[in-house]
Amino acid sequence: MRSNCMLPGGFAAQTIIGTGRWKCAIARVVPQEGTGKFFINYRDAKEYLQGNPLWVQYIKVPMVTLGYETSYDVFVRAHGVGLSGQAQAISLGIARALLKVSADHRDF
Repeated sequence: MRSNCMLPGGFAAQTIIGTGRWKCAIARVVPQEGTGKFFINYRDAKEYLQGNPLWVQYIKVPMVTLGYETSYDVFVRAHGVGLSGQAQAISLGIARALLKVSADHRDF
């Protein structure tokens, strides 16, 4: 089992957590101030999603919509179904986490 070396204090120590569910896929999302990198299950998002440009683009939609594509690094734990379902769960989890950053985002 890998340690939570990429997340100081692990998932429980973070203040903003968004959970996304799609079919049987579940994603726990933790945005942290950073440069816009995405990590899924301790791997780079592009590597984890097997380089599929549609899935990589899909997980970035909430960040791009709100203009945060270079403001936060996103750390994700995802499991269930397949990579497509996980990508959709991740997108929903990011959107829910960004709602916790500011309730004004609900209008988008």
